Amino acid sequence: MTHNTPDIRLCSVWVKYTDGQEFNHEVWMDIDECVETQIRQNFETLSIEYPQIADFRWDLVRNK
Repeated sequence: MTHNTPDIRLCSVWVKYTDGQEFNHEVWMDIDECVETQIRQNFETLSIEYPQIADFRWDLVRNK
């Protein structure tokens, strides 16, 4: 029996909301799983009364 370990990596995430607000964060994500789902679960509000994600980008944080 083999155990697959998740491939967790530090990622830079830029998010723009429908009200025009933007932000950048560094977050740990499992890049073997759906990155869009992880971003929406962590940064999108559950209520449609608040701004929703209009756009996002992500990339792996590179060692300097």
